Amino acid sequence: MTRAIIPTVVVEDVPVPHWACSAVRRAKNRLRQPDCVMVVRYHSNTPWALPTPEPWGTAAFCVDGVSIGVVFADGAVREFATGLAAGRRTITIQPMTGTTTFQPIALKIARGTVVLLDGYPRDYDKGRALPSATFRILPHGLAHNGRWGERWSRRLGWNDPADPDRLLEGQ
Repeated sequence: MTRAIIPTVVVEDVPVPHWACSAVRRAKNRLRQPDCVMVVRYHSNTPWALPTPEPWGTAAFCVDGVSIGVVFADGAVREFATGLAAGRRTITIQPMTGTTTFQPIALKIARGTVVLLDGYPRDYDKGRALPSATFRILPHGLAHNGRWGERWSRRLGWNDPADPDRLLEGQ
C-alpha cells in the first residue's frame, strides 16, 4: 500500500488569477449566491494533446464525500468553478482508478473566501515522480480584483455593508 500524498495549503491575500476569473465567468449560471467559491485547475502531463496515462487521465474532486466535478485531462489544462457552503469542509482528489492517492484536506472556510486548487499528475514536468496538489486560500475573495471583483461580489451576495468584518471570521 502506498502512502497518501499530502497537498500543500497556502493562505494568500492576492487577487484571483485570470484563469480562475475565467472559470467563475463560465460557471455564472451554476453559482447561485454561494458562501464560498472553489476553482479547480487540473494540468495534463501531455500538453501536445496525447492521452494521459491511466490513472491520471481523469480526476474526480469531492467535497465532504460528494463529487463536485470530474476533470478529463486530454492534453490541456482544465478548470471549473463551484460554490461551497462556509464552514469545515473535507476535500479529496481521486484518480480514475478510484483509489485515493491524496490525503483528504480539512479546511475551515469563511464566507466570501475563494479556494484555488491546482492539481498536477505524475510526471507533469518530467521531474515529478509523484502527483501533487496545491490549495491556495484567498480569504478576501474577490476584493483585490477591481471592478470585476466588485461586480462578482455583489452577484454572489458577498458585499454586506452591515458586517465589514465578515471576512475575518475563521482566520
